[in-house]
Amino acid sequence: PESFRHVHPTHRKEYFADPRTRSMGAGLNLSGRRRDGTQFPVDISLSSIDTEDGLLVTAAVRDITERQAASQEVARMAAILGYSNDAIIGKTLGGIITTWNPAAERLYGYTSAEAVGMLVSLLVPLGQVDDIAEILARVSGGERIEHYETRRTGKDGRVLDVSLSVAPIRDPHGTLVGASTIARDITEGKRAQESARAAADRFESVFESAPAGTAVIGLDGQLLQVNGALCELLGRTEQALLTGTMASLTHPLDRSKTSEAFARLLSGEPRSKPVEERFVRARGQIIWAW
Repeated sequence: PESFRHVHPTHRKEYFADPRTRSMGAGLNLSGRRRDGTQFPVDISLSSIDTEDGLLVTAAVRDITERQAASQEVARMAAILGYSNDAIIGKTLGGIITTWNPAAERLYGYTSAEAVGMLVSLLVPLGQVDDIAEILARVSGGERIEHYETRRTGKDGRVLDVSLSVAPIRDPHGTLVGASTIARDITEGKRAQESARAAADRFESVFESAPAGTAVIGLDGQLLQVNGALCELLGRTEQALLTGTMASLTHPLDRSKTSEAFARLLSGEPRSKPVEERFVRARGQIIWAW
């Protein structure tokens, strides 16, 4: 190529000054030019031959376009593995770990040297059913597994909640040779869910057992949840109450009190002031309530 021609004489001169055999793979980033002018990467091996006419050189030239593309893909994948925040683990269909990225080291605590070559069952907590055989069996059938939640253990014994995505790995001929697993730590999220669930359970318990009539009311006044005490107070079933609004249960002459209390809350008042008003029970009986 024209862009390389000024370098070629220098290379040739340096070689003839010390004509030793140079094999393929010297990594000189050489380029070739086809008759139509297109360029392509080449690798060249050189061998010197002494003849009656002087020193000659044989050059074997190989087109390395595909090899270079493969190397670039390997480099790209290495970058993804290296910078990913998720643990990415490669393994054989027999469960032997073949690749282990830095995020896997951070998540599980094992270095790459410690993990590669070991069975991935190393990460299954003691006492937990080993689900890896099942996962590998599904992947061996060509299945991709997305967001499979399970538990794994780290080097220090900590048990982690993780979400796994597992995909088959195939060789250039399409033969299934292994599996790649992306693992994400969801331990904190699980704890948050459990805390929220526990808080909801506590609320439900207090709500249902409260001796006073209690309701959860939407911003439009619709009754969203009522407890047994309120049903008893108003002489109505839970189903009947949930089809109505606070206004529908309040005596017409006192509805403005409810509206004003709601307006104060929506304007940002931390608490409404106590209100005494009349409510209408199922058969028209009027009761006063606080």
